[in-house]
Amino acid sequence: MRIGDFLYFAPKLQFSDLDLDNSDLGAAWEQRVRGFYIEPASALICMNYAFASGLLILSAIDAMSRYEAAQRRIGRREVGKEFKSFVKAELQSFSSEKNADDLYDKYRNGLVHEARLKEGAEFDLKQDETLLRLGPVTRVNPAKLLEEVKQALAKFVSILAEDENSKQFADLLRKDFAFELGLISSKRAAT
Repeated sequence: MRIGDFLYFAPKLQFSDLDLDNSDLGAAWEQRVRGFYIEPASALICMNYAFASGLLILSAIDAMSRYEAAQRRIGRREVGKEFKSFVKAELQSFSSEKNADDLYDKYRNGLVHEARLKEGAEFDLKQDETLLRLGPVTRVNPAKLLEEVKQALAKFVSILAEDENSKQFADLLRKDFAFELGLISSKRAAT
């Protein structure tokens, strides 16, 4: 995100201040996910914007699943496989194959690619459960899903604290944000 002359990795962390060799890189990542996804999703939930909050929450899951699976990945990324594997392992309401499939196919793919929920999928901010099945209808409460995602993020960040994981994560961020980091390096070299 750009504000004026500055490019931000997280809402309060400029790329120029991002230290990928810092052992606490997980804190920077947490700032990014919380600041760009979780906090805005929470604000949207308070305004009863289930679709918009759901999209942000599912994007946060996508990001975490991408990086979590990177250490096992061989070849190209398999988005669906990695997303489903992550939610089965990290989100208790989606630990079954069917629930993980539905979250990916009906919610994530519907919102991201088609601007809709698919095949009987619904959001319900009033229900007590994260996931509720009523015959062919599947209902997800974005507020409850957000709580599960926050727990998964905390676990993800704690795993990043391990030296080996932190280095690999830093290498992935260097690759993913090469353009942005290159802009910063170019500016430093010019001054």
